[in-house]
Amino acid sequence: GEHDITCADGSVRTCELHASFTKDNLIVTFTDVTERNAALERLLLKDLVFASTISANSIADSSGVITDANTAFLELWGYVRKSEVVGKPISDFVDSEEDALRIVGALEQDDEWRGHYVARRKDGTTFVASSLSSVLRDKSGEPVGYQSSVVDATATFEAHQALKEQTR
Repeated sequence: GEHDITCADGSVRTCELHASFTKDNLIVTFTDVTERNAALERLLLKDLVFASTISANSIADSSGVITDANTAFLELWGYVRKSEVVGKPISDFVDSEEDALRIVGALEQDDEWRGHYVARRKDGTTFVASSLSSVLRDKSGEPVGYQSSVVDATATFEAHQALKEQTR
């Protein structure tokens, strides 16, 4: 099990205690798991933020195939289960191939893209997506995928269009 141990300098470390018996001895091993536990907590927090944010978040692999999506993504695009989305190319969620190519081109050049595009829901209806997308890299800096955060900007876009018409 895990136990907190106070060190000589007053710091507290979490250690796993393992005991084993040989014919003549009891062998006790302490493994410091403080950093591992902190890293796991950070990952759980990131997972919680990803899952519970109001923006529609997705992660895709380097070939542009979705590997994860949060509940807001499913709701915005009209899906019920994550399994309906995972394994599909990102381009399936963008209404025009031209927009999809424009976004990918910008990501390849700048590692980040911020803008609007017309998104296509499961039922074929569309909405104006306001998106921030970026390239995900591993520790060595190699691209391993993409992340995207989207909100429905249809109402804002339509209000801007109406304002433009009034000022003409």
